[in-house]
Amino acid sequence: MAGALYTALVAGLLAARALEAPLRFKELLFAGAGITFLVLFAWGFWLSSCVDLPQRKLLWMKVHMTAHLCPGVYVAVLYFEGPPLEWTLHFVAPMLAFFLTGREFWRWLHEVFGARMYWLFFKGNTGLLVSNLLLLAVGFLGREPIGLALYHRVLTAYFIVHFLLTGIAISKISSDFVPCIRA
Repeated sequence: MAGALYTALVAGLLAARALEAPLRFKELLFAGAGITFLVLFAWGFWLSSCVDLPQRKLLWMKVHMTAHLCPGVYVAVLYFEGPPLEWTLHFVAPMLAFFLTGREFWRWLHEVFGARMYWLFFKGNTGLLVSNLLLLAVGFLGREPIGLALYHRVLTAYFIVHFLLTGIAISKISSDFVPCIRA
């Protein structure tokens, strides 16, 4: 339920931005998405603490969930202000950590539950981890802002899709984890 609400709020944010809705309306949608995300975050931590699955592997889940703060802040600033390209450099290390932890988390979920969605997310995190490093290298080696601009656009497009799919992913994870809850 909360996953569907979250996805609807994120879709509303995208529509509000595209339709140039008043700032107050966008702020309300963003606050709703943020609160719903925190509820989902708490649910994920609770769920990971009461399932009968390897705690060492669940650590990837907790770290990746916490790493969502970085793209959340990135998207929030981007949504309301549109940061300069140089500002994006502050997010390089946290974004790489986000994709690395996501890669391991989705790989583990695919190994345990075998869902195709987990495999696709694993591939997506792997692709973004590698492509972001390549884009940054091109930008720095060529001393051209084009690599940084492309990095910025790729991250923006990725996180639009990512935050739209978050609710669906959480619903799938929850349904997979429920049979593993300790009695």
